Amino acid sequence: MSARVPVVLGVIAAALFAFIVFVERDSLSSGQVRSEGARLVERFVRSRVDRIALRRAGEGEVVLVREREDDDLLGDWRLEAPMDADADDDAVSSLLGAVQWADARRRLGPLSDGDRAQFGLGEEALQAEFAVANETVALRLGGEAPGGGRYLEADGEGSVVGADLFEALDHGVGHFRSKRLFARGVLEADRVELEAFALERADERWRVPLEGADAPSVLGARGRVEELLRALTDLEAVRFSQGSLGEDAKVRARIHVPATGLDGEVPARDLVLREGGACPDEGAEPTERLVRVDDEAGPGEAACVLASDLELLDRAADAYRELRPATVSDLELERLVLRRGDDTLTVEQREGAWRYARTGGRADEGAVDDDALAEWLSSIRNARAEAFVPLGERTGSYGVEPPVAQLELVASDGRVEVVDVGAVSTEGLYLRRRLASDVDAEPVPERALLVVPADAEPLYALRTLHLRPRRIAEADAEALELLEVTRPGATERVSTEGAGFRVEAPVEVAAEASAVREAARQLAGLEAVRFVAEAPAPEHGLSPPQLVVVGTFGGGEDAKVVTLRLGLPGPGGTYASTTPEGAVFLVRPSVAEAFAQPFVDRDLLATDPLYLERLEVVGAGTSVVYRDDGSGLSASEGATPEDADPERVDALRSALEALRARRVIAFGPAAPADGLTPPRGSLRVLRDADGGEPREYTILIGGPTGEGDLVYVRREGLDVGFAYAAADLAPFLRAP
Repeated sequence: MSARVPVVLGVIAAALFAFIVFVERDSLSSGQVRSEGARLVERFVRSRVDRIALRRAGEGEVVLVREREDDDLLGDWRLEAPMDADADDDAVSSLLGAVQWADARRRLGPLSDGDRAQFGLGEEALQAEFAVANETVALRLGGEAPGGGRYLEADGEGSVVGADLFEALDHGVGHFRSKRLFARGVLEADRVELEAFALERADERWRVPLEGADAPSVLGARGRVEELLRALTDLEAVRFSQGSLGEDAKVRARIHVPATGLDGEVPARDLVLREGGACPDEGAEPTERLVRVDDEAGPGEAACVLASDLELLDRAADAYRELRPATVSDLELERLVLRRGDDTLTVEQREGAWRYARTGGRADEGAVDDDALAEWLSSIRNARAEAFVPLGERTGSYGVEPPVAQLELVASDGRVEVVDVGAVSTEGLYLRRRLASDVDAEPVPERALLVVPADAEPLYALRTLHLRPRRIAEADAEALELLEVTRPGATERVSTEGAGFRVEAPVEVAAEASAVREAARQLAGLEAVRFVAEAPAPEHGLSPPQLVVVGTFGGGEDAKVVTLRLGLPGPGGTYASTTPEGAVFLVRPSVAEAFAQPFVDRDLLATDPLYLERLEVVGAGTSVVYRDDGSGLSASEGATPEDADPERVDALRSALEALRARRVIAFGPAAPADGLTPPRGSLRVLRDADGGEPREYTILIGGPTGEGDLVYVRREGLDVGFAYAAADLAPFLRAP
């Protein structure tokens, strides 16, 4: 290979690179034309338009240019002629969109001079010229076409397009000029002087003065101040006016915006918003006001604005004061420390979860319930100041030096808020805020106290109850192995038996499976409504408890044991604890209801007629025996016609099959009040070998329980009482 070949190839490569950099980068690619090209004019690529010129007969030219920063695809539009001003980006975007999506209703082909004259496409036409990359796209819009639409010429070709394209281009400079009075906005302002007071920002916090001469300032409500700044930034003219504000114009706001950008490349601005009287323009609404924004360059142009857009300037100072004792949000919180005497409570995140640690008089630590923490912080924020008390040199009478308690909140951005808790008076609870921009700085106290409602005092008590997770237990309800319930006089023991459950003690009978499953569900997912005390008190009814429940879920080393002690009813639930000395909490009423009555099968006394061999109904001094003779149940010889009536027999069979207790009352022997000595009636039942155990049993029917129409019922020899509806027993108690 000749030594000249690499040199030649290098020169060619350099030339190609230069061509790409200096020529191709300013050209339209075929891909851009295909993906973004307009329907009407193929070479119109909206994102590459950098200049727009509009000309209308008898009027000056309107020129819009796009200013782009490096790597800024959208850029900002400015008016270049007939004035230098910011452009309304929405108006320009609407214009570009109309051109991009315009479509020809009819194609007319190449146009002659005669065609142009006929179609109004001469000098009188509306002309639009677009600089698209290194190309120029020119459009002419003429008169109205028969059947609707407008004549258009592009690249010497004629067509008829919709009138909407003409309407999008047929505007003067006023339409494309930005109506915003504060061109670059004032969101970065650090001082806003209104007519009666001033708002100042330092260390990212706004300050608002209290009323009165030499009154101290307090923390400003950031949301309210930012609302004001957004309203000023968004302030737009209904129209620009030739009117004069006059000498009696008043200053509505003086705004200082500090230098911004890297190394302060955007200089500081001092802006003044002045308001005159009503807008003098013909046709102006009575609610329009004449205003002007002045800056260092001099007076701005007068504009008419809606009076409603100036309303935020009329707010009193107290509308901008921060009434919340603390403002750190839940999402910002990094650490919370509450000090009271020698006790300290710290709440912070460890390994992605909130934990608390208490040191001092009663050491304790544990997990924090996210919802409980959020509720506590929300309550503190919502106990807002109802008044402010300016402080002199003496603060002792308010109890804030030294404070009764002190709450410190540290935000993720490093700022610190401290609330000193003082005394309670007839005015309310006194609080003092102390603020720091970062954790290494000493918090600076405000020179005024907040007076919040007196009932906010418990929010600053050093307790861990309101932080504890409300989920008391977390087990698999389907894995229940054993359930023990100790009620007054007896302990019930229920275990699994196949797919169901069985009561093992104090009697051995089948269990009500649905009731056991519901109890298991309540216990396995036990959750406190809220915690109420660190330890039981007499009013909780937990010493001793009314019920003690112990549930075992799973077996072996993975077994989970859940213990629940239930006390007396409380506000919204039942008092409960897990240990004799443990914290007291409220559980939902459904939890106590699930364990209130024994789990004995409520169908225990029923018998399917299919297995019935003999039934003796005893009552009113007589007895009637019914036997299954192979063809069905029938009364024995000597029975009255009424007892032997087939309808009577069917009623007995159905009643025995449907016999279901409304509730199980308690374990233990019958009481005299049960009305079973002697019973009002009885049923002696004999079942065949497939009818279950016991094959023979006697049902004793007693007196009313005093609860509606319920009646005491027992199975002879079984120490557990039932309550049945009188209507369910009526077929057996009818006098023969």
